[in-house]
Amino acid sequence: MAYLTLNQAKNQCNIDLDFTDDDNYILDLIDKAELALAIKINDDLANHVTGNDLNKYLLHGIQYLVANWYEYREPVVNINVHVVPYTLDNIIGDFFNYTVA
Repeated sequence: MAYLTLNQAKNQCNIDLDFTDDDNYILDLIDKAELALAIKINDDLANHVTGNDLNKYLLHGIQYLVANWYEYREPVVNINVHVVPYTLDNIIGDFFNYTVA
């Protein structure tokens, strides 16, 4: 289920809403980011929905992933990459499901 809308993703990536050439690519990134986040927290994102809204911290985590993957489309870059403190791992850390199946 897409918790993040295309327009929300485009805003996070600073993409003009009228630019539609990458819409299908961005929608694919949203699907992959939601799956990646669910795997990272070891829990179904549906368990963190109130009404129709995903928890705002998890939604923000999806936005981080989509924006990063949109900006860096290749697995290797020719720059020094540094993890920005207090971003993805910080905002989703409390949601990790430690139960063992």
